[in-house]
Amino acid sequence: MPDRFVSPALQGMDITSFLTVPLAGVEAEIYNGIWNAVIDRKLQSGMKLEEAALGEIYGVSRTVIRKVLVIMEQDGIVELPLNRGAYVASPSREDGLQVLEAASVLYQHFARKLALNPKGLTDQDRERIQLHLQAEERAHNEQKVQASRRMRSELGTLLGLLSGNALLAGTMARYMVRAILALSLHQKGPAPDSRALGKTIVDAISKGDAEKAVETIRIYSALLMQSMNLVMDDHTADLRSILGHAAKPR
Repeated sequence: MPDRFVSPALQGMDITSFLTVPLAGVEAEIYNGIWNAVIDRKLQSGMKLEEAALGEIYGVSRTVIRKVLVIMEQDGIVELPLNRGAYVASPSREDGLQVLEAASVLYQHFARKLALNPKGLTDQDRERIQLHLQAEERAHNEQKVQASRRMRSELGTLLGLLSGNALLAGTMARYMVRAILALSLHQKGPAPDSRALGKTIVDAISKGDAEKAVETIRIYSALLMQSMNLVMDDHTADLRSILGHAAKPR
């Protein structure tokens, strides 16, 4: 079953509380497969998700596919216009700005909470953070753009978990998928430089400097929102080539 996260610090962690509706087995496989394809920009905003093709890929009925898609609609990742099938969500520029602002607020909350009590982080917590930062740096050095982008987005989720609020951490994870969709539609040019972002935030937390951690996140978020415009591309998707290799044989 594909994992929902690429960060080694998050893999294997219990994400039951992340889910709008608990999923297991092939349902979780379908959700995670689409989640990964969206966040890696293989499935882009506006692409149609043909339920018959998905059923063939995963070897399940359209009823099962529909159940997963309805949950993904609740999470803001899929759109289900009446009698028109299923599509990867196409957030407007305004929706994207609101999601980025909401994600920034959560990120700042996690960082402030951890920085106000850095001694509350256990040795295992610190090891997880360092594992994440090392993996992000490695992805950047190897020019693995998608992995590096995902790692940046997942640090906020990791900090949310370490701050002790799995519910908000799950919300953060869903916001970041929606933010990536919005950025893919409306971002003009490259994103602001973020290579040192994670390390700067983590160093500030470790030193108990809540203001530095929060300000770093606030400034980066503001630059990210400024990078958005109104450009939108029209794409079609080959679901079998994108998702078929990850599905288990039935």
